Amino acid sequence: MTTGIYIHPAYKSDHSAIEAFLNSKIQIHRHLDWRTTLGLLGSQPFWMLKQHDHIKALLAFPVDPPEIYWVHLFAVANTYSAENAWDQLFPRALESQSFKPEASIV
Repeated sequence: MTTGIYIHPAYKSDHSAIEAFLNSKIQIHRHLDWRTTLGLLGSQPFWMLKQHDHIKALLAFPVDPPEIYWVHLFAVANTYSAENAWDQLFPRALESQSFKPEASIV
């Protein structure tokens, strides 16, 4: 595993750093929604992957409606592997939820 990797939930206090990341050179999937990407801050799961204090990837799939998790955001820096980012973020974010087998991820 690459050193200096830190994975943790994104919080409202991360707003400025996430906004700067979203405006940088990234690969992004953004679900069209009434809520903005930054409007999802505070909803979980919304996780970030940092390497040496720099955001390298974001993943947000808050429940909406109950027991349905929509992938609203998956964004990866052009300098980081999207596959590695997903493999690191998704299991961690999923573990953080009381995910029920009958729930769906779309």
